[in-house]
Amino acid sequence: MTCIGKVSKGVVILPPGLDLADGTELEVRLPDSTDRGIPFSERYKSFIGMADDLPADLANNLDHYLHGHPKQNLTAALTGDHHFEQAGFVALLK
Repeated sequence: MTCIGKVSKGVVILPPGLDLADGTELEVRLPDSTDRGIPFSERYKSFIGMADDLPADLANNLDHYLHGHPKQNLTAALTGDHHFEQAGFVALLK
């Protein structure tokens, strides 16, 4: 079993509902500290500019390029997601 707890004042606090008997031995794995404090852009800066030959509409038509679905125009790409199917948002795009 794997779970995530938090340390508070030197004591590991386990998630609610996780009842372990007193004396149960646990293995604690700490996150790799080598990445701590390094900004995302610094950590992955060697990848910046690596993909310079991608289509300009890749973000809007990812399904087309990955799975062969029909291409969408910008309005269809933005309103096709149910999260954005709000009358006010759709009206702004028209």
